[in-house]
Amino acid sequence: LNAKEKKLLQKKALQNAEKAFRLAVELDRESDRAFAGFAVLEYARINLNWSLIDEVGKNLDDEELWKRVLNPYAKSRVIEECENLKGKGKWTWLESLHAKVSTYA
Repeated sequence: LNAKEKKLLQKKALQNAEKAFRLAVELDRESDRAFAGFAVLEYARINLNWSLIDEVGKNLDDEELWKRVLNPYAKSRVIEECENLKGKGKWTWLESLHAKVSTYA
């Protein structure tokens, strides 16, 4: 893939992850919300979509969510994305989300 093709695929991945995230929230599916959430954070970071990162990060900063999500992979990926986002914005939720996920990991 050339750089232009890769960028288009990353943009499409972001659109799909965002759609999955919004559906998971609407359907109240915690595990799907966690999986789609880390995908949105990753692809939004790659695509420099800071407002979407802020929206999804605030949504994921939910203690009840992380008490229910048992999948260690989802938790490790959210922690990884929190690390990737450090220094890239003034995220009021970042440390709180990282702590919640880590507590229930």
